[in-house]
Amino acid sequence: MIKMLMRMDSYTLYRPVDIHAAVPHGMLTSRDPCRVIWALHCAVSSAEMFFELPGLMERVDKDNVAIVAPCLGNGFYINSAYENQADFLRDELLPVMRWILPLSGRWEDNLLLGISMGGFGAVRWALESPLTFSAVAAVSASFDLTLPLDERAETDREQRALAALFTNILAPRFLLDADGRPLPGTGVPELRKATGIKGRPPRIAVFCGERDYLSLNQSLFFAEACEKEGLEITLRLSPGGHNRRYWAQTLPQAAQWLLEGQRLSADAEAHNSGRGQL
Repeated sequence: MIKMLMRMDSYTLYRPVDIHAAVPHGMLTSRDPCRVIWALHCAVSSAEMFFELPGLMERVDKDNVAIVAPCLGNGFYINSAYENQADFLRDELLPVMRWILPLSGRWEDNLLLGISMGGFGAVRWALESPLTFSAVAAVSASFDLTLPLDERAETDREQRALAALFTNILAPRFLLDADGRPLPGTGVPELRKATGIKGRPPRIAVFCGERDYLSLNQSLFFAEACEKEGLEITLRLSPGGHNRRYWAQTLPQAAQWLLEGQRLSADAEAHNSGRGQL
């Protein structure tokens, strides 16, 4: 495996963007384009998290897959009054990385992964670009701001600081208008409209901890919305909260699902208590 750190001067964002990448040995001299996982990091973090947590780097040489992860701060990967991160992903990151590295442009070879804020961005990017990605895995993500915050998030010792950060700072700055309403493109109704685009919608997997009060109700609601739209959705609940411990145990499962296209086993379905509520 070869690890890289690149810096792109973005003409969309008017600033430099650091991009972490990992590619298999021999990829740079290969004539065959490599499949790729595009990875979006969580808030208050950077793309380095994918290189520190177990689950992805082990698959690079084993599965001949590249990992590309941009560092974009706390912008939720959407176009907002702050900056146009969705335009950057679509119009700069994809074409530039495919020009620099021998990355496949085939639908079946392009996969998306996002954690927390990154899951929010990954799902939107995938559904708005149905001919670009064949699968997307969202871990500990939120999907619709019209849903009330689970009260347990505000009392849980580990999650209340994140709940306050999201509710009081991040959401008003990036996701809500001056009247406190969700901006266009940041809710499930807009995602439903996006699925009407002609093309092959991606497979979707949602992974969430059973004690993740920031994302649990969001994940159940989103899975139900996908089912109503006829999208292929996998919902996987397992013990854990909204933290790196849960991500460390879940990232290998998300990578396996993306790369091997596996469905939930019968045992996992039986354990998945949330699935029966849909």
